[in-house]
Amino acid sequence: MPHNHLHNMRSHELRVALTLLPPVRDNGNAPRLLELGAGTGFQAACLSSMGYRVSAVELATSAYSGSRVFEVVDYDGKRLPFDDSSFDIVFSSNVLEHVSDLVGLMSEIRRVLAPSGVAVHVLPTPAWRLWTTVAHPVWVISRILRRLRRPDVGPGMEGGGGLSRRMVDDLLPSRHGERGNVFTETIYFSRWWWRRCFEANGFEVQAERPAGILYSGCMVLGSSWGIESRVGFSRWFGSSCRIFKLAVGQQLGEKK
Repeated sequence: MPHNHLHNMRSHELRVALTLLPPVRDNGNAPRLLELGAGTGFQAACLSSMGYRVSAVELATSAYSGSRVFEVVDYDGKRLPFDDSSFDIVFSSNVLEHVSDLVGLMSEIRRVLAPSGVAVHVLPTPAWRLWTTVAHPVWVISRILRRLRRPDVGPGMEGGGGLSRRMVDDLLPSRHGERGNVFTETIYFSRWWWRRCFEANGFEVQAERPAGILYSGCMVLGSSWGIESRVGFSRWFGSSCRIFKLAVGQQLGEKK
């Protein structure tokens, strides 16, 4: 997916997420914000430009490591490289569904959050899973056609003009996150599942709202389908992401 198109989507989601973030005030004490799974650092850079004091972390193995636009700290995916109570906000965008050890990460988020801090997470919804599955055959056909139109790359399974093993593997849709399968992800991406997950790991859900934009993981139409149209269609066909605002549960907060 081209970065500029992805950035347009993430910019919209970030604008909605800002309604749940503590604001930057003109008192010289901007909120300290940590972005988890920052990718290229695009959203971290946006938040920094708005006045937040931003730190960002990402796995060293990230596919975005060579195209960063903001200072991103590599970490091992287990322990966040920050002291206790270092941040007023922990933010993530389309990250938690890819984390296998949610219990460990939630514990780390609680550790680095200040006692009055909040966590804001943008997460895919069952609508995203549904429309990604529906769009998958169109994506496969368009990919095969593009491949067959490139005879100059050379013969063989991995060259142009033929189907690579990876393309054969992609003929059927696969799961997106770390739990379930292509069908049960509609459960794992539901607001009810995430609410139970957050509450089981010591957080209270203070607020939640849809991001109000429709897209699929296949991005068949890509940038030819504008943001305004995607926002409009989300009212009928569902938002692809939902945003949660969390605070550390009272009992756990007293133990910190």
